[in-house]
Amino acid sequence: MKFNMLSKLNLLLCLLLSSSLLYAQSHHYHLQGYIGIQGGESFNYRLELKDSVGQWLSGYSYTYTNKHNDVKSSVVGKIDREAKSLQISELHILYNNHFESKAIICLVNAVLEYDEHTGKLYGSLRSQTAGHYHAECAKGSLSFLNKDELVNLFSPPKDSIPNPTLAATPTTTSPPIVSKKKQPAHLPQKDKVKEAKVEAVAKITEGKDKVYYWNNDRILLQIFDGTTVDNDIVSVYYNGEKVLNNYSLRKEKKELLLPIGGNELNIISIEANNEGGDPPNTANILLFDGDISYEIIAHNKTGRRAVIRIKRKP
Repeated sequence: MKFNMLSKLNLLLCLLLSSSLLYAQSHHYHLQGYIGIQGGESFNYRLELKDSVGQWLSGYSYTYTNKHNDVKSSVVGKIDREAKSLQISELHILYNNHFESKAIICLVNAVLEYDEHTGKLYGSLRSQTAGHYHAECAKGSLSFLNKDELVNLFSPPKDSIPNPTLAATPTTTSPPIVSKKKQPAHLPQKDKVKEAKVEAVAKITEGKDKVYYWNNDRILLQIFDGTTVDNDIVSVYYNGEKVLNNYSLRKEKKELLLPIGGNELNIISIEANNEGGDPPNTANILLFDGDISYEIIAHNKTGRRAVIRIKRKP
């Protein structure tokens, strides 16, 4: 079956982490490997990655039998250099140059582990469609064998800085929050946050969401209790991934940095885990788009979610 079925897939709503930190040198990684598909097919699989935020990497993948007939996809990855593991996810197809396969190979998602005895980075893969389109996608395996490439990948960059502080009790896939010591130059600094232009306050709850059109490649989110602190507890999701888990709101603002890319729709969900001592659950939120600030009040009953939709301006 022809691989060009992939051109029909919708963009995957997930972590879009395509931007590098402005305050750290970006390191590049090239991995040449092989993808094996159930049924006996095997293809070259090449990754071109660079540092993004914290443990995250971003870049491109290339699948081909010969380089003149390849498929290029955008990729995000999460690396654990201590455990020597790499998780990669293809986001969407950038082009398909007449690549063909007998099986339906969709967007690749794999967790790879490095075996020091064999010198191989290896793992099972599953391929999945984007959005609401479903197909019988092929399964298989992915492996990388070049020792020099793998040493470069898992060696900490010499000029790397400590990872930004993680959000409170995050899941393993949670994007990191803004470092309190440094912020990217294009985001408002601590002493300039109050000077940002504040738009009208928006009130959202389940069934009443809000859409914003964004200029920058990152969202700086601050969440806090702007009234009486009554032990309201919330969880925050970004493109389906939990980035703040069971957090008790305080007067002090909790900061999250959420990278975005392209013109894809990005979704922030604020879930009420309880209603505190003064129902309903109420969370005050500030979103910073450069020098523009959006103020939001999310109020919900327990188990309900308020939704913020953000779309990058063309």
